Amino acid sequence: MKYLLISLIAIFITSSPLLSQEEDAYYNVVQKKPFKGLELFEAWHSKVPFHAPKIIWSTWNSVILQSTDNTKTLVSIKKNSGVVRWVNKIGFKLEKIPTENKDGLYILYKNVIYILDPRKGGLMSKRTLNYAIAGNVIAGQFSLYSWEWGKKIHMLQTDGDYRYGWAVKVPNEIHAGATPTLRLDYIYIPSPKGLLYCYNSLGIKKWEFSNKPIFDDLEYFGSAIDQVDNQIRKERKENASLKIIKKLKKKRDVFDSLIDQAIDRKKGKYLAPPAFYKHNMYIGSTEGTLCALNLYSGGPLWQYHAGEPVIGEIIALEELIIFFSKKNGATAIKRDPIETELKWKIADAKTAVNITHKHIYFLTFKDELLCVDRKFGQIKWKWKVPQNLTVVKDLYSDALIISNSKMKDGNFTVHALTENGNYPKVIDYQLLKSVGYNHYDSIEKAKEEKIKKELEKAKAILEKKNGKKKK
Repeated sequence: MKYLLISLIAIFITSSPLLSQEEDAYYNVVQKKPFKGLELFEAWHSKVPFHAPKIIWSTWNSVILQSTDNTKTLVSIKKNSGVVRWVNKIGFKLEKIPTENKDGLYILYKNVIYILDPRKGGLMSKRTLNYAIAGNVIAGQFSLYSWEWGKKIHMLQTDGDYRYGWAVKVPNEIHAGATPTLRLDYIYIPSPKGLLYCYNSLGIKKWEFSNKPIFDDLEYFGSAIDQVDNQIRKERKENASLKIIKKLKKKRDVFDSLIDQAIDRKKGKYLAPPAFYKHNMYIGSTEGTLCALNLYSGGPLWQYHAGEPVIGEIIALEELIIFFSKKNGATAIKRDPIETELKWKIADAKTAVNITHKHIYFLTFKDELLCVDRKFGQIKWKWKVPQNLTVVKDLYSDALIISNSKMKDGNFTVHALTENGNYPKVIDYQLLKSVGYNHYDSIEKAKEEKIKKELEKAKAILEKKNGKKKK
């Protein structure tokens, strides 16, 4: 019994470091704060052995870096662990942010699309395009889309052959430099004439949206002018004083100017990419409104009048829509299918760099990091970002990614920081594509099921009627 007890103690002592390592791997119990004054814990840090790389992209599952030497090496780091996934000496400096789907990582460089294996980083294929691309290429579930300067949308199939699918000509008033925005394989393109076009994955135009409430304004002001004109005619018949007539004419001039303003407002351009949450989309305009639309029909839900051009980034969350401007910083309004209202503002905010369940992290114009309460908009703390550190924008996980340009032991270091020291996990902040397609499929299946039931019902009624006739 004595020897058995000693053996059990020995087994426990020798196995305890292994148990603690396993716990670290899943829960990261170290709870280390790597930067003075920053109230966040380190989830992981990764050392990359090459000189002064620049972090160029943070995807929902990777952090990608590129070196500044002649090799222009790309490195992909797993976001959930900090482990280097692959290295590729690509040989040229990236001009555009890469885009990806399950078939590949796509890099546009001098009108050539380089297609890398998203898991191993090797070059699988490359395609030289025979047209000039405006903006960047964008990957859908099975396709790659691009916009030819002022002319056509192009689709390249990515099922292994990377062959051309289709090209569709769009109306001439499309903005020459417009970059398509993709959601659930629907393509959205803005126009400088205040229109937004939606095409499906077959290149068929589904809908176009113009600022419809403006036509209501024009109708109202036109009706008001008619009423004033009738009143002027009536007063003249009754020999009213010149003072009364002048007063009515001034009133008419006011309505005239309001019509001019409404017409100018209609000409507002959509410059910033729309934001999406489930089956709704949100787009800002140069004329000072933020519109909520149905994703599939383009039907307007509501408008928010911001009082200044909404041309910066738009972020759609479960309960909030956030948009940015130089004048007002970050403005948060209620996300609702029927109406909206102002929730809070952060005057100094330049961009959002991370979003968690409780907080939103903003970078300011003064290079400060703000931790803001998501519900009430209160600033919990602020941290001045040192010159040697770069905060990387990542809205796909609960981790704040920071790179350190100071070389240590010949390595460049990347840190992932979280509020509890947990390893990063993906947050579905605006319905990611992998969830989105399932969501879209479920809608289609529900429609098909409904149609099937209606047909069965109609068939049963018809059979019943035919049976009665035979009798």
